[in-house]
Amino acid sequence: MRLFTAIGFDSATRQSLLRIQQDLRQVCVKGNFTVLDNLHLTLVFLGETSRNRLSDIIQAMDGVSVPSFSVSFDTVGFFKRKGRDIWWIGPQRNETLFSLYTALANRLCANGFIIDSSPFSPHLTIAREVLLRKVEDEKNPCGSIPPITTLVHNFSLMESSRMDGKLTYTPLYTRELPGHSGSDH
Repeated sequence: MRLFTAIGFDSATRQSLLRIQQDLRQVCVKGNFTVLDNLHLTLVFLGETSRNRLSDIIQAMDGVSVPSFSVSFDTVGFFKRKGRDIWWIGPQRNETLFSLYTALANRLCANGFIIDSSPFSPHLTIAREVLLRKVEDEKNPCGSIPPITTLVHNFSLMESSRMDGKLTYTPLYTRELPGHSGSDH
């Protein structure tokens, strides 16, 4: 099982993110664009994991006591990859988001998981293998974006798989954060 933990988004937030992705499409020759249902912010990538470790992951998730919080996305950027750039939308610095990541990563490590030691760089991928029409577009292809603010009231354990050739993310477990009433935001 290929697993990761992530923050998902409500429909209104995904639609706002999709509009930014569409702006990027307008200046691209090509790109592999993330489908609407797959938009997420990865917390901890676990990779190939045995099914018998699911209870250890869930135990770690249940041990996190970070409260619900708001996060605002206001940055568009990319990771340079020799003609295969990865474009992303990033949040404003958010201490509660970093606390969530740290608490989860520490609990997973305590349960025997090996976590990437790279610094946490929160972002959500909107496109891979992007080739822009003109290099000038690289600096600011989407223009300035107004902040997209959303409430984070849970995070999920996700399985990444291919179904009929389509990349699909399936939630296996969702952990509600304290302070959330349980209704949709």
